[in-house]
Amino acid sequence: MFKIEVDDTYEKGLMDEEDTSLSEAIFSTYPISSGYFSINWNGIYIPLTLNSLSDIIDDIIKMLDSIISGFDFECSFLCESFSVILNFKIYKKNVIITSKWISINTDEIFNLNSSKSVLLINKDK
Repeated sequence: MFKIEVDDTYEKGLMDEEDTSLSEAIFSTYPISSGYFSINWNGIYIPLTLNSLSDIIDDIIKMLDSIISGFDFECSFLCESFSVILNFKIYKKNVIITSKWISINTDEIFNLNSSKSVLLINKDK
């Protein structure tokens, strides 16, 4: 399972009129250490501040576009909370994701790099 969950119960900042990208707007809107989101990777929760989302949002968008295109690809997420290399193999309607976790802000790196490092997703769901 790969799932992003967002806590939206806190006061937000304001978008800066000079923001030119989604990542800049997120950085302006969510002050450092405000709110949180987590990534659920095969039952292991990786907690992050919403401000950290600004570090990886462009990579998330590229990842989703690449899945839609149907070609195999590799994607890296590098932020203050974690670093991971994801390898995507598209096979018919399935996406097989193999991960190599480099660093993380929890003690779960061993579990993340174990047999749980492979994730199968059906593109139709």
